[in-house]
Amino acid sequence: MTMPLSKLFAHASRDPLIRELTLDSRQVRQGDLFLAVPGAKVDGRAHIADALSRG
Repeated sequence: MTMPLSKLFAHASRDPLIRELTLDSRQVRQGDLFLAVPGAKVDGRAHIADALSRG
């Protein structure tokens, strides 16, 4: 199931359809939304460029 980004973030400037949410940049595919969250062992923000390159 897809949903518009505006359903998750009301003030989004763009409104692409989001296919899936993921915390793992290695799992990102076209249409996914990567949630870059700092964790205890890995900081997801360090993997934003990788996620963008995957879709």
